[in-house]
Amino acid sequence: MRRMLGLVLLALSISACESTWHLYPVQGPLATQSPSLILTATLTRQTEPPTLQLTLPSGESCRGSVAQVLPTDPAARSMSTVWDAVYGSGFFVAHVLGSTLLNGGQLTGTQGTTLNVQFLQVPGGIRGVASDNQGNVFKLLWP
Repeated sequence: MRRMLGLVLLALSISACESTWHLYPVQGPLATQSPSLILTATLTRQTEPPTLQLTLPSGESCRGSVAQVLPTDPAARSMSTVWDAVYGSGFFVAHVLGSTLLNGGQLTGTQGTTLNVQFLQVPGGIRGVASDNQGNVFKLLWP
């Protein structure tokens, strides 16, 4: 019984090394496509810092690292308008500004796309935003 419990715990810890996130286009060219797109990103915690990777509908692969964004870091405010565009006016000031749970990073694509991401660790998952240099804005969610 003890060995079985150990194997279950090992399996759970290995599966926790990766998680699948979803990005929903809310503004820009990708938001106008029909049927609506849902992009899938994979966060890998096996590296330090963790790596976020996704493939765009064009087939372009984007990859980058993510890390905590301290409240005093100018990057903490860099996506305030994106947060408000996705979650509503005033959301950034009410929920993101000053948070020690803010993380972010930049993904670079194989064909020149750059994607900036920010997310908060909230009870039950991740809530975040992303924007790219193609004019797209995304809502980011896990699970």
